Amino acid sequence: MQKTITECDLRSNNNRLSIPPTKVRDDNFVNQKEKSILNTKEGIEVLMIPPSLKHIVPLTLKKWKMGDNYTYNLMKTWHDLVVDDKDNGLELGSEVQLWSFRKNNSDLCFALVKLEG
Repeated sequence: MQKTITECDLRSNNNRLSIPPTKVRDDNFVNQKEKSILNTKEGIEVLMIPPSLKHIVPLTLKKWKMGDNYTYNLMKTWHDLVVDDKDNGLELGSEVQLWSFRKNNSDLCFALVKLEG
């Protein structure tokens, strides 16, 4: 997924990175078991490598209905561990890519890459 960081992504009271469905290339990044959990409005514990590469960030992936569509959100420690860490360089208008991968072919993880420009 590639997106521009919005004001909503930076607000501490929102505490989330929204992943609009139009930006998701392939929703098979979640397996059937995870899809079932997300469809019950529960969250999935995931790990993310932020742009600074300083540490691994524990987050919760949730799926919310917004209008006629669903959107994924990375939440829980998003603001404290990613936005507030100035080494990540996230600000309004930053262009980022979010990549998913599996640790040990099991645990869902993400890497957030800040694009230069």
